[in-house]
Amino acid sequence: MYKKILLPVDGSAASLRAVEHAIELAKVFGAEIRALYVMNEVAVAALLKFSGKGKDEVLKDYEAAAEKILKGVVEKCKAAGVKVEGCVREGMPAEEIVLEAAESGADITVMGTHGYGSKKRKERPLIGSTAERVVATNKCPTLVIPS
Repeated sequence: MYKKILLPVDGSAASLRAVEHAIELAKVFGAEIRALYVMNEVAVAALLKFSGKGKDEVLKDYEAAAEKILKGVVEKCKAAGVKVEGCVREGMPAEEIVLEAAESGADITVMGTHGYGSKKRKERPLIGSTAERVVATNKCPTLVIPS
């Protein structure tokens, strides 16, 4: 049923719980995982404005942080015997997740309810705005994991 699992991660508690679920699904269905980190263009703009660093330095630092998170996810998947690859995209997270799902031929997306960008969690206790947008626009099923 599921051969390709898209796993968007940002290092938040919910995304790390989603890793566990994605691994279990991959084991059950013999699926491979594509771990995705989206470098949020709004965060990039804020970092440019407030960090005092140039664009190249900001992007380099952000990409290094993304790669560190992806490396941990990839290592965890491999340790569980699951085939995995990681990728980084830049843009608006919900849009990039849906695009990656379509472009990679994902059969299911497994993600957390709230990421690090979820500052209004008290106002949105069930599901964050990114997860909500992905559920509403994704062409493949989306499994949303609470933190």
